[in-house]
Order: sequence, then structure tokens, then C-alpha cells
Amino acid sequence: MNCQSIPPVTLSKGCAPCPETQFPSSFRESLGFLALGPKFGPPDLKSLGRGNDSEGDGKQSGGEDRSSPAFVPSVWFWSGKEVDAPKRIGELPGVTGTDMAETLLVLDESESAYRILVMFDGRKWRASGIHVKGRQKLGLADMAFQSSAGGIPMNRAFIFAAIVMASWTNAAKAATFGKCGFDTVSRAFAGTAKEQASCLLRKVKILGNVDPQSAVLPPNLLGSIGQPLNVSKVKIRQFIEALNLTENDLGGSLDAGLSRGNNNSSSAPMARYFVIHDTSTPNFGNQAFPADVDTNNRVNGFNPYKSANNAKAHIFLNRPGAIYVGHDFGVPWRATKLELKIGTLTKGLFLHIENVQPRRAHPSQPDGNAPTPGFTTVQYDRLALFYVMTSVRAGQGLIPAFHAAVDQGLLDGHDDPQNFSLSDFDGALGRVLEKVR
Repeated sequence: MNCQSIPPVTLSKGCAPCPETQFPSSFRESLGFLALGPKFGPPDLKSLGRGNDSEGDGKQSGGEDRSSPAFVPSVWFWSGKEVDAPKRIGELPGVTGTDMAETLLVLDESESAYRILVMFDGRKWRASGIHVKGRQKLGLADMAFQSSAGGIPMNRAFIFAAIVMASWTNAAKAATFGKCGFDTVSRAFAGTAKEQASCLLRKVKILGNVDPQSAVLPPNLLGSIGQPLNVSKVKIRQFIEALNLTENDLGGSLDAGLSRGNNNSSSAPMARYFVIHDTSTPNFGNQAFPADVDTNNRVNGFNPYKSANNAKAHIFLNRPGAIYVGHDFGVPWRATKLELKIGTLTKGLFLHIENVQPRRAHPSQPDGNAPTPGFTTVQYDRLALFYVMTSVRAGQGLIPAFHAAVDQGLLDGHDDPQNFSLSDFDGALGRVLEKVR
């Protein structure tokens, strides 16, 4: 193939970008190449947890003759990084080199294994004795690959399925993501719970510039993170009743657990992170913020955020302190670039609270300017109550985090929350703890 004939945003196997090919800068920054070998393409690749909660996986085709080369039918694992070579997990039993695998579906994942279904095109093929959750046999290969197969840990980004070359033998490595170093093996950021919080609560400056220095944890947070809060459920219920609220108004029952990682897998850890966002809407452009910004209906209405089953966060909290529950805290949900990049493994480890905050235009960003103060006293009070209630459900103080700090180091990260006062939040936490202990 003549590489110069490739259109600017077309990838072709075995052909790296030519000097003559001009890629747009935004495309070039995220562009990666993987040599799959002849007759292999996107249908041979399955991303674990690809996409987000409102987008389905795209259907792709290699667009070429898909006749099978004479290789050992196998399943491979790749970290998703160009520097890491794929690692063969194991062969597909009872499959010949002429059977064309078209689809791979991950049915279940544990710490040590994946359970997968592989569907074939061509002649009818059926694995003897295979049943899928009590259903009748299908034209599928159903098998579990243990981590002992090739000694590979089962927490990477991609699985290669079907008929693949048997020359890729280097082991994949555990992956870390973001400035605070989320590790896909421990399913946590680097350090102790308090050290993680110090990294994840670094001040978010204008245009999303996150302070390089670790945050100094104020006293109430310091005494809560990673340990039991020693509060009374009876007193919490009395407190929220006095506010004319119910447990359902606040994301679910105090007696229920939180979501778990890996899309609520029973073997995955319970949610660990309490992520603080701002909505960054509405955008007033070059106009001034309204004088009544804290009560203005345009600013504080929930209609832009409401959805029957696809709200962008667990909780939306407006400036007068009203609440819209997008999802119970027991529902696994993703709302950061980091979660979407890693995939299903992280789905359920993070809880998301969106605080209503309007924006104005900044010379360098259409919505770069936020009001000062960034949030109201009652927003901090409600946020502290959410922190206490979710920490009670978790059995220990969650690790609070700013959205921008979670995504720092990833392409197209966010800049929220702007003008957030950690001391005001800690003061609100102290007031709530005093009422419920």
C-alpha cells in the first residue's frame, strides 16, 4: 500500500503516519498505532468497559478479506499502551485455524479470571458441554482464562480474541492513570487514604490549573478520612427530618451499601471516592452574573440535569440547597475522564456530586470564569451531609476529591470545582458531625 494515499484521519494496519500526511493537532495528540499483523483489524479487538453510560459501543469493520491465516486460535491481552506488547492468555479449545471469530463478549470478571463468550462466523461451531447461565447451547465458545495462564494479572484494558499470531510473548504491566496515580491492580490512587485525599483536594485554579502542592487537610476531614465516623444513625435521621428531607432525598438508605467497582461486582471494593464537581452552567458569556445568582431560576433550575436513567451524576445540588437525585449512591456511575478511560473496572468506585455553579467567558476559555464565592454556605452544609451519609454507608470516611484533580494528566480534563473553599467545607462538616454524634 502506498502510505501517501491514506486520508488524513484514516488508520491502516501496518502503515505508520507519513511525513507527508498532515494530521490535525488534536488528532495527533491522541493517535496511537498497534501492529496487529496481516488480516487483523478492529473486529479482533475488544475494549473492556469501552464507552460511557450514555453511549453504545461503535460497530467497526476491518473492511478487507477476513479469511483466516493459519495461526493458533488464541485469546490475547494488551494493556492499551504502545510500549506494552500483547500477552497470550491461552488457546481457544476445539477451534481450528479456519474458524473466524467475529465477536468477543466479557461475561464476568474476577480478580483472577475473565469469563468470555466468543462468536464465530462460517461453519457451525459448538463447544460441547457449555452452558451460559442456564441457557441452551449457543454458537459460542464459553471459557474462563485464569490469571495463571501466562502469569498475567487480569486487570488490563484490552483483550484480543480470535485467530492471532503466536509471536507476541511479552507480559503486560499494571497501568496507572492520572497525576495522582490511580493503579488498576489496587483500584486506588497512590498512598494512604489521607495521602490520596491530599493529592485529590489540591486547589483547582482558573482554567483548570491544579495546584502542584498537596493540600493540607483541615481538622474535620483529617479526623474522618479512612476511619469510622462514630456517628449515630438515629441522630442523623433526626437531623435530616428537621431539614424536611428523607434518606431517599439524599441518595438512599443509611442501611444500604454503596456501589461497588467493576459495575457492582460482589468481589470488587465498595465506593471509595467522593468526587466534588461543579456544573459550569449556565454560561452567561460576556454578560455579568445576575445579582441574585444564588436564587435565580435560570441558574438554579434542575431541568438541564434531569434524566430518567442517564443523569450525569448521582446528586445535583443547587445554590439555595435544593437537591435532585440522579442516581442512588448504590448505583455504579461514571462521570470523569479517568473512569471512562479505564473502563468498567472503576465503575462504582466513585460517587459524584454536581454543585450548581454558573460560568462566564474568559479570554482563554468560553466558560473559564466562575462567581466568587464559588458556592453558598448551604451548598457546603448539604455537601457535608452527603459526605457523612455516604461515609456511614461505606463504614469509613470516604476520600474526597476534586474532579479536575482526578482527571489531571489525562487529555481534555476538566476545570471544576472553581473557587471551592476547603476550609468552608470542613467547617460545614464539623457542624454536621456535632449534630449527629
